[in-house]
Amino acid sequence: MFESSRTGRIGLYLIGPDGTNERRLVHSTADDSHPDWSPDGSRIVFDSNRDGVWNLYTVRPDGTGLTRLTHPGAATGPTFARHPAWSPDGRWIAFDSDRDGNEEVYLMAADGREVRRLTNSPGRDGHPAWTPDGRIVFGSARNGTSDVWIMNADGSDPRPLATGPEPESAKPLKK
Repeated sequence: MFESSRTGRIGLYLIGPDGTNERRLVHSTADDSHPDWSPDGSRIVFDSNRDGVWNLYTVRPDGTGLTRLTHPGAATGPTFARHPAWSPDGRWIAFDSDRDGNEEVYLMAADGREVRRLTNSPGRDGHPAWTPDGRIVFGSARNGTSDVWIMNADGSDPRPLATGPEPESAKPLKK
């Protein structure tokens, strides 16, 4: 899977490992980005601004079953929900949101329910990624620079992993 702006908007595409059978996953006049496969391969989560504000959606790999998971309500910022990442067991999706006025890391059940904030810092926290053992790595500007942090899946024990004078960022790695 990859994203491309070849049509003037960011779109999601699937392609075979040999470079054949390329096709657009969902068709939209908006931007669709940051896809992540569910561990069982049955769904793809991504963010999209198709409703005027960034929300999270899931879709089957054949492009059917598009479902919006987040709903902005009285969103306090322009992004609302972005950068989703499936947990290794497929039960949870971590994402970042400015729903409470500051970009923080949130967790929700894979069906969009049970949303809860995991971080609460004056700096921005975002771009979560899961470790194979179920912890969450994320970027944080809580110390004045963008560093890489890690925490338990319930938000406990947040601590820096990589810090320095230059901005750092977490990138999701798959096994």
